[in-house]
Amino acid sequence: MELQNTALAVLACAFGALMLLAMGRSGKFFRALTLSAVSGIAALFAVHLLAQFTHADLAVNPVTLSVSAIAGIPGVVTLLVCRVLLL
Repeated sequence: MELQNTALAVLACAFGALMLLAMGRSGKFFRALTLSAVSGIAALFAVHLLAQFTHADLAVNPVTLSVSAIAGIPGVVTLLVCRVLLL
């Protein structure tokens, strides 16, 4: 179990670094970062609010907020997939 958590953390860091690199190469880093953060956080809160209907709950905590802010909507989808597969 410890190895799984470590592997997941390494993959998450690599994914975050790739997202930041892609945003930097777009030429509009701050605009892309802001749009990604806003859309990801909105998606996280939408999932959280709709959890009573869908039974797919994601807790709003610093880790999920960070992932959704850096990775945007793909980050929220990844969190949902990890929740379903690991729990």
